[in-house]
Amino acid sequence: MNILFSILLAVGLLLVVASVAVGFNEYWFISHGTITDGTVVENVRQGRGYAPRIGFRTSEGKEGFLTPSYSSNPPFYSPGDKVTVVYRGQGEGARILTFASRFGLAWPLMCAGLALVLLAVGFKYGDAFIVSHYARSAATHGC
Repeated sequence: MNILFSILLAVGLLLVVASVAVGFNEYWFISHGTITDGTVVENVRQGRGYAPRIGFRTSEGKEGFLTPSYSSNPPFYSPGDKVTVVYRGQGEGARILTFASRFGLAWPLMCAGLALVLLAVGFKYGDAFIVSHYARSAATHGC
């Protein structure tokens, strides 16, 4: 049982650390970036789906465009939809600013990591808890 505990704990902690790293990277980009409004110009074919091509203006008035790497079918956005965009510098690395697109990877990694850590702790200490709990319970009920 010790090997199972070690594996679950190691994988769980690795996922938690990866989640924190991914989440902090997104947080840093957003907090050091510039937020602006963007407009979906068109949907472009990408693989089996469509990705929005989004136009936006930087704080210097420069026109920028971004096309996220993900796509969907049917398209998630329609031409003319307004979206919030975050970018660095002169429009570099522009990204759609939504919780799902910025933290959609970090959140499930954190949940899976914490679940594995909890499972590992349950496997490691669960038997002792059950024995102590039911032994105490049996003694108080006169069994």
